[in-house]
Amino acid sequence: MDIIVAEGLSKVYPNGQGLHKVSFSLSKGELIGIVGPSGAGKSTFLRLLCGAIFPSEGTLNILGQEMSHLNRRQLQTLRSKIATVYQNFNVIPSLDVARNVFMGRAGKLSYASVVRGAFRLTAKEESEIEEILAMLGIEDKLYERCQELSGGQQQRVAVARAIYCGAELILADEPIASVDPATAELILQLFQSLNKQGKTILLSLHQIDSALKYCSKILAFDHGTLVYNGCPEDYIKSDVSKKIMGNVPRTGVKVV
Repeated sequence: MDIIVAEGLSKVYPNGQGLHKVSFSLSKGELIGIVGPSGAGKSTFLRLLCGAIFPSEGTLNILGQEMSHLNRRQLQTLRSKIATVYQNFNVIPSLDVARNVFMGRAGKLSYASVVRGAFRLTAKEESEIEEILAMLGIEDKLYERCQELSGGQQQRVAVARAIYCGAELILADEPIASVDPATAELILQLFQSLNKQGKTILLSLHQIDSALKYCSKILAFDHGTLVYNGCPEDYIKSDVSKKIMGNVPRTGVKVV
């Protein structure tokens, strides 16, 4: 089953082209690595997928729904099925970890439930959140304010929030760019584990070796164009790889 289908997808900004006539399809349950040099169009691609921006041209079908045909309420419902992890964390500094994670489900809850959760979690909610935090090694931070955490810990909170929301599709834009190597491995292993549980995950990674190690498919972008769509083994041998790897740092991780 194709979970994402794009035809001739383009995005033009006032200062130039962000994405140019990209066509592809992604199957449910894939773990996709999105690679390419800075400015290649990776972030634009992910922002289109989560509905943060809309294409200038082409069609985009996500989870069986054509994005351009959705009204505001339908778009909000679709967005509640998509979780996004950003490089800059996007946590609420003044809230504690538990409530930041809880807000991952805000799009699926009633207004009354969201307000109640902002002040008091049920025992079940607290237990579920603590279990996810334990997977990330920060269960002891449950009721610490996010502003008191390190950058790496805040990124783990952002990942926990994406897990807690129960999304069908997880998008991560440079999720390991601001964390130490050990935390990066932990986060990537967790994404891999979620993928094995059936989640469809797209990871934009500046570290090509990490993408090759953990992902089942590679999408490579260059100057707003999709220049490779295939398996990691063939990518590493391709001319595209030789060109892009000259501009993107390697981590020393070997493909397994």
